[in-house]
Amino acid sequence: MSDGPLPLSTDVFLEQTRANMSTDGRLSAVSPASTAAGSSGGATRTAVSTPSQRRRAPTVYSKVTPTSRANEYPGTFRPDGQQLFCKFCNVAISWGKASSVRDHIKSKSHKRNKDEYDRTSNRTVMQTLQSMQTASEVNKGITQDLVRALIEADIPLEKMNCEGLRNFFKKHCRGGGTIPRAATLRESYVIPLYEAHLDDLKSFFAAKRISILMDETTDDCARHVVNVIFKYRDTLKLVAMEFADKVDNISMGQVVAGVVNRFVKKCLLLTIRLTNNSL
Repeated sequence: MSDGPLPLSTDVFLEQTRANMSTDGRLSAVSPASTAAGSSGGATRTAVSTPSQRRRAPTVYSKVTPTSRANEYPGTFRPDGQQLFCKFCNVAISWGKASSVRDHIKSKSHKRNKDEYDRTSNRTVMQTLQSMQTASEVNKGITQDLVRALIEADIPLEKMNCEGLRNFFKKHCRGGGTIPRAATLRESYVIPLYEAHLDDLKSFFAAKRISILMDETTDDCARHVVNVIFKYRDTLKLVAMEFADKVDNISMGQVVAGVVNRFVKKCLLLTIRLTNNSL
């Protein structure tokens, strides 16, 4: 039998390999004698490499570019190729060193230009808002006049839902594309126009001797409709249209009292004339 080292089994070799791993994850140098001794049950000698012998990972430096430098100061600089421009000063600055960028930001000229830029921007925003508000008021006035014209011409507001009519206004009228549809016109414009019309009637008949004419009829739903008309000299105005459950002297008196109470308290009543045999 020879005195040489015994051959290692696979399990023994893997176990010794794991035991001889160095702290940085690399295998340490193992001599053949130590391997043989380990296999025969003797002490294992491991040669560990020193830190100077280990390979250090190279240091990775982040690459500075005009874009990365601009991202460090949002809203202040804008990159343009290999140049970095100040948005307020409109000049190219040196961007390689962070100190150069900071020096530019702290400079008096930069602060002065930034203040002027902010004042100009605020003034521009205010002018834009005022222009938008003015345009909105103009469009609102046009829409009010349109609704008033439709009502006086007895044209249903639903006609404004017609695409052909809307395209006509959009093409030939300035701001015609902003005219709302019938539902919005009825909700936002009809009631204010009605209230303004009532105020005009109150002003016209105030402190005047007037005649009140009442006429009863029925609508398509078979409801009793009482029309209240005011007359001053040759001027006739429909001031109210009331619905009544029945037509008799009591209901007609209630209608007259209600209209006078809320509408013409300061008018001097002269006569009341009822038609269609209401009483």
